[in-house]
Amino acid sequence: MPDIKIIIERIWKETLKRAKTLGRLLWRVGKSHFGEHNGPLASAGIAFYLGISLVPLLLLGVSVLGFFLGSDGAAQGELASFVSNIVPTAGDFFDELIGSLVKSRLSIGLIGLVTLLWLASRLTNAIRRGIDYIWGGNGRKRRWWEGRLVALAMLLGMLIFLLAGTVGTGVIARLTAGMGGFSRFLLLLAPYVLTLLFFYILYRVVPTVHVRPQAALIAAIVTAVLFEAAKLLFTFYLGNLSQPGVYYGMLTILVVLGLWAYYLASIILLGAELAREVDKSFEQREQRRRVRGLTDSLRGDG
Repeated sequence: MPDIKIIIERIWKETLKRAKTLGRLLWRVGKSHFGEHNGPLASAGIAFYLGISLVPLLLLGVSVLGFFLGSDGAAQGELASFVSNIVPTAGDFFDELIGSLVKSRLSIGLIGLVTLLWLASRLTNAIRRGIDYIWGGNGRKRRWWEGRLVALAMLLGMLIFLLAGTVGTGVIARLTAGMGGFSRFLLLLAPYVLTLLFFYILYRVVPTVHVRPQAALIAAIVTAVLFEAAKLLFTFYLGNLSQPGVYYGMLTILVVLGLWAYYLASIILLGAELAREVDKSFEQREQRRRVRGLTDSLRGDG
């Protein structure tokens, strides 16, 4: 019977080997392909559209959550909590902004809801265009209306994830009530699982080509890790190394949000680049396997 210690050491060495390979691939992607595909410019465009789509997005979030939760007050708290988990150091700002939107908004009818969806979809359309550009000639080119439909579907997906996170957290809290530490662990784990699932669907479904599930999953895991690491580093940077309030005064929150939006967009597009490269490596491996199989078959016939 093999020694457990030896098995663990082998697994650890193999994990380190694969992590180093993935790290080198990520470095190559960020160093060359990200710039070749206008990654910095596309990230700036996504950050810009996030700025002009922010209010429609928040109004949509309040409307959807308010409909399911039964009150705007509960929707405001859940949405503020959700956003503060995505945007570090800006929880108070969004709490006040969402509160003012709730107080000033009128009842949204069907036409108003469609208008909000159209305005907010400019953000997801910018993300979709960035991903399409990364895959380039690998897939077919979308028509204008197809691109807008995909952007609307992405926006609806974001709203579904928002609702799933809110409802799912409540369900987990009820099912694990009285379980102590296990309940807290599941509640802490749930946002990370949703983040991973969101990136997986983004890289698996949005491109116009068939993306292998393994490639989308690897890219999603790396992107989720980079996202969480970026939140920690960004919070540490603002709290210890930078004092933007000294230079920007009342505009500080806008500068902070702009910087974070740019970093987040860069991480999303970098993950798309990684998915493309990993998918390409899987394709090359499959081609070598087919060639080897054909060669072996010819030798056997000979």
